[in-house]
Amino acid sequence: MAESTRRPRDGRALRCKDCGGSAILVCSKVFCVRCEDAAEEQKAAKKAERESRRQAKVEAAANRPTMCTAEGCANELGVGPSGRRRYKYCAECALPKYQTAASNYDISPAAARYLYNLPCGICGRPPGAGARSHSIDHCHETGVVRGVLCRDCNTGLGNFKDDIGNLQCAILYLTNGADFRGAGRA
Repeated sequence: MAESTRRPRDGRALRCKDCGGSAILVCSKVFCVRCEDAAEEQKAAKKAERESRRQAKVEAAANRPTMCTAEGCANELGVGPSGRRRYKYCAECALPKYQTAASNYDISPAAARYLYNLPCGICGRPPGAGARSHSIDHCHETGVVRGVLCRDCNTGLGNFKDDIGNLQCAILYLTNGADFRGAGRA
């Protein structure tokens, strides 16, 4: 709808300020038929474009996989918190813990899930026993994943700097250590 800035009082014909075509006065507003038609065409084109985008989203959702795409996982994709079907991973593989481990250690979310469900590689503590979950253990030089460790064993290895020599010295100390219970007494 095009509005004229001034109303003709001298009998001249109304002109549209946008296109210069003839216009009519309706309820103190100037309407140009040509501009009104163009505005209606633009509205219809925008509506058609919105409908096309909506239809494309519906089709894309229908073409999404129905099974988890994580390697080694055969779970069906569930519905996410938003009420929509998950895009790639099932609820378990989509957990941040598995996604983070997968990206940090270059493994699949399913492999991370498998590792997190193993007992500790040193003491055999089952997953979920204790206050904290297991940690994925890896070689700091090569980045190769070795397995999973409970918090205590992982901290112990870290304190020994993953050095086999330090660990062997600790074993010798534990097996042959001196008895200091009576030392210092006279």
